[in-house]
Amino acid sequence: MRNKVIKVGIMPEAAFRDRMIDIAAGRVVPKRGEPKIWFHSLKSATEILSDSNRELLKMIVEEKPQSYQELAAISGRQPGNLGRTLKTLEMYGIIDIKQTARVKRPIARAFEFDFQLRMPTTSAARSATSSHHVSKQRKSHVRHAAA
Repeated sequence: MRNKVIKVGIMPEAAFRDRMIDIAAGRVVPKRGEPKIWFHSLKSATEILSDSNRELLKMIVEEKPQSYQELAAISGRQPGNLGRTLKTLEMYGIIDIKQTARVKRPIARAFEFDFQLRMPTTSAARSATSSHHVSKQRKSHVRHAAA
């Protein structure tokens, strides 16, 4: 595997929403090399890239398991729990899941992460404060930026 680095951004949810609206309206054009994966907080990023999930990613890179079952045996994780974790990592763009016949195979997209932290603007900070109770109820912490 090439030593690809995934660029990850941290931006408050309100600021991210404003940015996506600006991109859709043509007021902002994403620059080359900007993150494609965004978390709304450092906490949500560290939950997804926890020590155990990074160890799992390392096993995928080094062992190249041909199925979930093989990875479950290597990692010692229960297949159901492992499947949910892999689906989450796929949702965040950290791994790909290739399905052939009846077998799902995890493939790491990268093993290194370059983080970019965006501080909220004053208006975004006010908006984030007013929508704090809504964002606490959300289960999805990732936002994929438009390419």
